[in-house]
Amino acid sequence: MKSLITKRNCIQGAIIYALGDSCATLLTGEFQVSRLIGMMQLGGTLYAVEIPWYFAWIERHFERQGFEWVETGFDCAGFFNPLWIARHLAFIQCFS
Repeated sequence: MKSLITKRNCIQGAIIYALGDSCATLLTGEFQVSRLIGMMQLGGTLYAVEIPWYFAWIERHFERQGFEWVETGFDCAGFFNPLWIARHLAFIQCFS
């Protein structure tokens, strides 16, 4: 299995999380440079490794069995996992 820690994942993670969060904060009038930098660092490190690993794990365990509905369920569970959301909100609080 190839490494999931790639320069591309790190750059994309940093850009996607920083831009997404910055757009939300600009819409609500809560933009902060410290939060932008924090989200960029978080997206380029932890999330750049964790998200590809999670999807690779799902593919390894369910794709070969032909259970597409199970794969979809795990995809949704990952994005809406209360523990991940709470951790993300804690990081936002630290950066703000």
